[in-house]
Amino acid sequence: MNPEVNRASDPDPNGDVILVVSPPKQPRAYAPSRLYSDEEAGVVRYRASSKHLSLASQYFEKRLKKEWGEGEELQKNGWIEMDVPDTDPEAFSILLDLMHCRTQEVPISVIFDELVELAVQVDYFKCHGVLGLYPARWIEPLKAKRPNTYCDETVKWIFVSGVFNDCELYASVTCLAIRQSKDFINTLDLRIPLAVTGEPI
Repeated sequence: MNPEVNRASDPDPNGDVILVVSPPKQPRAYAPSRLYSDEEAGVVRYRASSKHLSLASQYFEKRLKKEWGEGEELQKNGWIEMDVPDTDPEAFSILLDLMHCRTQEVPISVIFDELVELAVQVDYFKCHGVLGLYPARWIEPLKAKRPNTYCDETVKWIFVSGVFNDCELYASVTCLAIRQSKDFINTLDLRIPLAVTGEPI
């Protein structure tokens, strides 16, 4: 086992996977003002459980299969170090806590930018099943503040409501975008369905 000091922030202090998480090097289109300071830009390491990761996330399930090099190394050595690049460490730590059933560490409220980042990571790591009621708790206090005219924030709400399966909210914000946009909808590098991003009606 890798001789790394256990930390209270590790999802599993005795886990067999060391996740090496590095934040994006450039601002994302959906968060152009999010610049990482020199301190934040450093790599963050988390010790986690391969079983929890595989059960919670289709992404990690695939990477940890023995048919892949990383899965083979895990089987051979009993532990593995995995790079997780271009990933906001703070949002990722929340998902790791959910994957490892550490619900006491999961915030009951987040700001909108954090909500968008969480949705991006849930979509990428395919870990919708561990969320429970948290998305509804996060979304509810923010819904009243969403814009009533089309703008970039509307696009983010389309993505968030789609990822977190809030059908009523999704219908509302997509209708707003389709009716008010004067050109093709700028997806901000978010995975927005083509039915929404096409020419406005």
